[in-house]
Amino acid sequence: MMHLNNNRGGYSYLAPRLISNLALAPCLMMFLFPPTSLVRAQNNGIAPLRIENVAVPLGEFRWNWKAYVAGPPQEIAQIECVIYTLHPTFVEPVRKICDNSDANFPYALDAVGWGTFSLRARIEFKNGSSREYVHALSFSRRPSKSQ
Repeated sequence: MMHLNNNRGGYSYLAPRLISNLALAPCLMMFLFPPTSLVRAQNNGIAPLRIENVAVPLGEFRWNWKAYVAGPPQEIAQIECVIYTLHPTFVEPVRKICDNSDANFPYALDAVGWGTFSLRARIEFKNGSSREYVHALSFSRRPSKSQ
């Protein structure tokens, strides 16, 4: 039995175990969040799909923002719909988008808000499969003039 207040110097007994567990952290991070190059290698060299957003200020503390799917056109062509889950304070926080008519912003979700949050998205593919994504909403990226 281990006591924290023992003759081994109190809490210092736990330090070697903590350090050995921390040494595994980079390996665990690589497994959970592989670098883009690794993801591309697993996808046969094709850049993975991702959720991005742009935002325009509407005034003091209010933003008009648009989330959309970004990635290679051949991958986007395989999408049936995207189900976005917004912060629970939004009216209708779960929204299904099946419209892909805007080539600049495929499967775009438009919303107005005052703060950032983790936007969840489930991309449903035409073959019946789906993938889950989490995107940190940001107000720093603006749409380009051509969009």
